[in-house]
Amino acid sequence: MINHLLTAVLLFNCLLTAQVTSLKDTSNQFDYVIITIPEFSEHCSVFKSHKEFNRGFKAAIVDTFQIFNEFDENKSRKENIREFISYAGTFWKYPQPKYFLIVGDLSMVPNFEFESIPNYPETDTSKSDYYYSESIFDEDEDVLDFCIGRLAARNGLEIKNYFDKVIEYESHNDVEQWNNTFSIIADNGICDSRDNGDIFERGAFQFGESLPDFINKIYFFESEDSPYYSSSDSIINFVNSEGTAGIYFYGHGNSEIFTCDTMFSIESFERLDNEYKYFIASFSHAQRISEGNSTSMLDQMLLSKFGAIAGFNSVGLSYAHSNWDLTRTFYQNIYSNNPLPVGEIVRHILSEPRSDYKKFNLFGDPSLIIKYDLPAQVSSYTDKIPNNYKLSQNYPNPFNPITIINYHTPTTENIRLRVFDLLGREVKTLIDGNVEAGYHKVSFDASGLNSGVYIYQLESNLFRISKKMLLLK
Repeated sequence: MINHLLTAVLLFNCLLTAQVTSLKDTSNQFDYVIITIPEFSEHCSVFKSHKEFNRGFKAAIVDTFQIFNEFDENKSRKENIREFISYAGTFWKYPQPKYFLIVGDLSMVPNFEFESIPNYPETDTSKSDYYYSESIFDEDEDVLDFCIGRLAARNGLEIKNYFDKVIEYESHNDVEQWNNTFSIIADNGICDSRDNGDIFERGAFQFGESLPDFINKIYFFESEDSPYYSSSDSIINFVNSEGTAGIYFYGHGNSEIFTCDTMFSIESFERLDNEYKYFIASFSHAQRISEGNSTSMLDQMLLSKFGAIAGFNSVGLSYAHSNWDLTRTFYQNIYSNNPLPVGEIVRHILSEPRSDYKKFNLFGDPSLIIKYDLPAQVSSYTDKIPNNYKLSQNYPNPFNPITIINYHTPTTENIRLRVFDLLGREVKTLIDGNVEAGYHKVSFDASGLNSGVYIYQLESNLFRISKKMLLLK
């Protein structure tokens, strides 16, 4: 968490920062604007100062009361907000604001609805911040002008939870092993009669293959016939212990659940405890910005003290193939030689002349840059030495028949990693010999064993650590 000294510096810096006295003053000079209701302005102060102190932005907090007071009273609230964003981004003094973070759910800061599709009532809730990205003063409707993100918070605690995560993430420049790990979760999809393949599993693999080789892809599948078969416990244990930079959910679902309770729902999300190892999340189905007391998976992931720091997803009716293509393009741009803020990537993608691209929202800070380690720029993770011993929970777990075990050793020494049944009988020796200090991974193939609970144990002359795993055939 943020240390007391940094907090004091941010608060002091906040007091010194100029505020926007008139929104139509063309001498205003800000490049990052937080739009929120008056009651939330104070909760945004530390984050505003962090953006100035840590990222070099000149940031401003603008409340909706001031917007409605200074712009056309005959227009709707959402039209006033759009006019303000367009005006500030066009007429304020250079560098002019490009990043806008909206803080508040739709009952506080509304947005625009897309026309519903006949016979598809779920599209009545297709509400998006997309049109805030288009300047009313720009005649070119094919190019978006601004980077818009939203934090659908309902109270000060939710705001603090999210801002604390981003401040923690951006205050440390170190890249760790989990920053190069990406998790892909696939529903048990419909079999394709042409090749008996699972459409969602195939899509998950294709998505993983679209990511660069230096990204470690971890798969979790619902199908019990898959070697990547996993449960909710397996996913949660991996995210909490190993960490992941991103999670992509591929399959059926709605705004409150990924596939079913066996995989990942709001109830399972509440067991996340991935402090400092925050990820970006996206789905192959719709995720709506919350209205009033309603909620969605992405809301929960951002507004909790754990979970995600950003999300990018469709709203309303969504087709997996178009979302898959859009999300793949999004992450290909994240993991490039020239990393861009997530809002900048979304702005470029949504400028594509395709109508279905407009029904997407960016959840979280649009200026956020996702960390990763380009092999040519930073030394290999195998060169980094952990400061303690650690035996991680295997993944997937339950498994059939292959699972992965990670362990850390701070010194070079003789190590044994063995598997036992519940009667204490050794069934497999995975490691027995001299192992160099560092991060290690070993695969366990249980093809010849019966279903049941097994114990895996890591030991040397200095320590002994044991964990349980479940084989389900």
